[in-house]
Amino acid sequence: DPDTWADNYLCHEKMEGPAQTKPLPSWPGDFKWSSAGVPDGYTCMRVLEFAEPESHTWTDNFFCWKSGMADPGLRWSMAGKIAGQKCVNIHEAADPHTWEDNYICLPADSPYNFKWNSAGPLEGLECIQWLETADPDTWADNYLCHEKMEGPAQTKPLPSWPGDFKWSSAG
Repeated sequence: DPDTWADNYLCHEKMEGPAQTKPLPSWPGDFKWSSAGVPDGYTCMRVLEFAEPESHTWTDNFFCWKSGMADPGLRWSMAGKIAGQKCVNIHEAADPHTWEDNYICLPADSPYNFKWNSAGPLEGLECIQWLETADPDTWADNYLCHEKMEGPAQTKPLPSWPGDFKWSSAG
């Protein structure tokens, strides 16, 4: 809306991001899929596809990591890859509700290298099933996979305000 957005601001006092010393979550033990809301003791990224019918109940689906761990930087996109991040396509070809452009993304320097398979777990990797039982479009064999990994210590500082933040109305 060109008539009312020119004078809107997000403000905060200048702040240097403190060092973060918590370890990143270990794979797979510190991660969890939930199709029933955010589980107790976890911090989560919401997994959602607006094109899914309401009866398929994707509005309460989350991919989570144990609370108290460093934030792994997971981001969900229903509209293609996020620029500057490494992204993995989360696609179930049998589902007609526009999953072909859905991605789980991570910072480019993340130690995680996820692999997705919509036809069962991948041999030689540790996999977590993504299952929405209310969706009839063959989600029972979908897995996010990675090599077993102990979460390394995270030593980079959290973002500083305002230099590390950016507003975008373009997604």
